[in-house]
This record gives sequence, structure tokens and C-alpha cells, in this order.
Amino acid sequence: MALFVSSFEKDGLNEYLQKCEIEFIARHGGGVIPMVALCGFKNDKIVDYLKLLGFKVKKYFTADSEWVLLTNGINVCLDDGFCID
Repeated sequence: MALFVSSFEKDGLNEYLQKCEIEFIARHGGGVIPMVALCGFKNDKIVDYLKLLGFKVKKYFTADSEWVLLTNGINVCLDDGFCID
């Protein structure tokens, strides 16, 4: 089993699935990114995580709290990881 998990992670499938999950959540009413909630990421850690998954930040902005707009049109709150399209 450990060999399967190793090759699973090495192939990037895990990151791809996490990216798809974020896109799905954002486009279906929004919600908190599960990995962000699980790990308690905040601010720069959220941006680093999104970049690791292949997202690109278009701009940073403030509306009650700090947010980023990704190049695919998804907005992510840097305080709690809430994402919405």
C-alpha cells in the first residue's frame, strides 16, 4: 500500500484533485477550502498552498478582510480560506 501512495503523490494526482475540489467548491456556491480548514492556514500560507496546486494570483484586494483573485476568476479569503467564483 505504501508504494501505491508514494507513486500517487509523485504523479501529482493528489494536487490535481485538490485543485479540482477548490474549483468545484467555488463554482457551486462557495465554501471553505478543506485543506486550509484542516491545517489552519492563514494569509501567506494560503497563497503558498494555492500556488503549490498551480493557481496563479491575479491581484490582492481588501473587502472586510484580505482576499486574492486568482487568474481563473476564483476569489479566496486569506483569513479563513473561503473561496467563491
